[in-house]
Amino acid sequence: MREQAFMLLFSKSFDDEPLEATIDDNAEMFKGGVCAYAQAAVSGIEDKRDEIDGIISSKLKKGWTLRRISKPSLAILRLAVFEIMYLDNIPDGVAVNEAVELAKKYTIDERKVHNRRERLYQRNSRLSRKGQRGRKMSLFLGIDTSNYTTSAALYDSGSKTVTQRKKLLPVKEGQLGLRQSDAVFHHTAQLHSLFEELVKDVDTKQIAAVGASSRPRPVDGSYMPCFSVGLNTAKIISAALKVPCFEFSHQEGHISAALLSADREDLFDKKFLAFHVSGGTTEAVIAEGNGCGFSLEAAAKTLDLNAGQAVDRVGLMLGLKFPCGAELEKLALKNTEKIKVKPTLKGCDCCLSGVENLCQKHIKNGKSPEYTAAFCIEYIRRTLEEMTDKILTEHGKMPVVYAGGVMSNTIINNSFTEKYNAVFAKPEFSSDNAAGTALLCYRKFNNVHT
Repeated sequence: MREQAFMLLFSKSFDDEPLEATIDDNAEMFKGGVCAYAQAAVSGIEDKRDEIDGIISSKLKKGWTLRRISKPSLAILRLAVFEIMYLDNIPDGVAVNEAVELAKKYTIDERKVHNRRERLYQRNSRLSRKGQRGRKMSLFLGIDTSNYTTSAALYDSGSKTVTQRKKLLPVKEGQLGLRQSDAVFHHTAQLHSLFEELVKDVDTKQIAAVGASSRPRPVDGSYMPCFSVGLNTAKIISAALKVPCFEFSHQEGHISAALLSADREDLFDKKFLAFHVSGGTTEAVIAEGNGCGFSLEAAAKTLDLNAGQAVDRVGLMLGLKFPCGAELEKLALKNTEKIKVKPTLKGCDCCLSGVENLCQKHIKNGKSPEYTAAFCIEYIRRTLEEMTDKILTEHGKMPVVYAGGVMSNTIINNSFTEKYNAVFAKPEFSSDNAAGTALLCYRKFNNVHT
């Protein structure tokens, strides 16, 4: 009885369909259909939604809003408050006890919640599509709008392949990237055409779920306005197709893309060391795979400049075009002089601002562009090598994954592949992309275990 009401409230939280449609769509899930109590309770909660949510909000701790409460927990709270406040025939103690039992079943065991949730998603998706009953949907859409690139990708779970479209944000010559307001503007201008191209020959009714990067890293306070473009677009597509929408961090997408392109999805169930090295981040994390994603624990970081920033700043000194990574590597490969560098580390953390000053000094002293480019890359390579060695010494031996635009550099790639047997993303999956987000969307939807 209450469980049916809970399931209907939970299902209703994913769309704005009329209540009658939600009940009809979910009727087949319950033996004998939806009971009278569940229909009456959900209808009453919908009528009193504002009052009920006001009561819940008044009891939340400072800084919390209803948005921070998980959908299962919020459904349970709404049901309990409704019974206590509006149903005189149900004792308060009974309402509280029943809410506790639902919470034990659906919110304490996160894996169980996830499994139940995804089955409900799939059922709702099938039932809500007229003429599509029983038809398997195999496509998963990923969207990423970083400070450098607009990206969209489709992962096909049938063929295990990914198709992606991406476009760099336009940066004026001599500039080091864009202001956030400009990035938001260009993403808005570019994303619709990329999506149109991506789905040009695709039956969009085959899209089972949508995923988007909503923030740079999976930690509290991580925020960048440019990701709002991709997230809001994903929510619009999700609502239009009546499929679930999942949020991930940009960092998780990078790591996922590396595993996808290196054919190492087995690491989704293992513990490994992952580096995310780009223009916006230089960080190492201990990743613990859980089948449909991973938890990330910070292991090391830059204390000043990011590696990608160093590459671009040195590249602009040499007159290269932003982003400078590929051209800087071409110059470095032509260098014939020996190079000696001494990285600066504090524990496992690194300091990279020194490489910019040293390269500026080399240019001033008449060193060739080839030498300066090679010095910059070698400084970053040695820094990452020492960080890796220290972390592995501290945390023990484990697989090592390198992701992010800087890690597409073949000089670093070849060195670390030989030393650590490391996992690297292919170049097209190293720079900012949505392929990893599309894969995460598939895995979260299906709770896949390799």
